[in-house]
Amino acid sequence: MKPARSHLRSTLAAATLLIGSTGSWSLPSLVELAGQLAAANDGLAVPGNDGWLFLRSELRHVGVGRFWGDAAQSASQASRTDRRDPLPAITAYARDLAAVGIELIVVPVPAKVALYPDRLPGAAADATLAGMRVDHHHTEFYDALRAAGVELVDLLPAFLELRAGGAQVYLRTDSHWAPVAARLAAHEVAQRIRGLLPELAAA
Repeated sequence: MKPARSHLRSTLAAATLLIGSTGSWSLPSLVELAGQLAAANDGLAVPGNDGWLFLRSELRHVGVGRFWGDAAQSASQASRTDRRDPLPAITAYARDLAAVGIELIVVPVPAKVALYPDRLPGAAADATLAGMRVDHHHTEFYDALRAAGVELVDLLPAFLELRAGGAQVYLRTDSHWAPVAARLAAHEVAQRIRGLLPELAAA
């Protein structure tokens, strides 16, 4: 058996034990599990419950915690140390665009695991995860962008509502959105543009 596979089994066993002993997940434990699953698997995808697949790189991103500011140097895998922090890069780009009359709207793609944390191995015992926002590091980053004057559309609340209504937001074995999610994302961005440019509302 490969060491990585053995590590993965140990991680899943620990996750099951955690749920059995506590009856619920905390956000730190879920973030930690995402990072452990990424480290324990050597393929592109990590298998979840009921045939769901998650990109290993996405689980690492979620599991690494804060990824900007002082934490960027250890969190990022960028080869150039001066390009590891996304915050100054995005804010500088927004300023450059504003200087020529263009407003940047940042639309982060919600992590698949943020929509389906209950599909992670061992997590299905807690049904409350299905409607729980688990990407708290991302919301902190969004707040930092807004504080710097960057316009941002956070799609996750609308996607969580879409899932709560019974729709499938992400494809089960793929990293892409389902068509209904793409339509909703377009609608959310259009609504923000109408708010910024009221003269477009009639159109």
